[in-house]
Amino acid sequence: MGWTLVSKSKDRQKRIAYERRYSLLKGDLLVQICNFELHLAVANLPIFFVRSPVNGVVGLYGIMGLKKDQNLFIDSQGNWKSNFMPSVVRAFPFKGASLQ
Repeated sequence: MGWTLVSKSKDRQKRIAYERRYSLLKGDLLVQICNFELHLAVANLPIFFVRSPVNGVVGLYGIMGLKKDQNLFIDSQGNWKSNFMPSVVRAFPFKGASLQ
């Protein structure tokens, strides 16, 4: 399939439809919490601090589950179940990673 230019006249009625599904995050038990959302996060999930074994930097994280592949914040259809959504999840599918 090749690239096609979008035309204002021909494609005027077309829209990009995007359904957010978070099934790919189902295996994640921890989520990074940013400082600016801490006041919302503490009311919605357990929070703890983790020191990186790589550089010693301490980070703020929330626990989303206790067993592997059982994220309690994502249902079987991949929908987010909580009213609070960490900014890292809102930015999905763009996710930070560390290189080993």
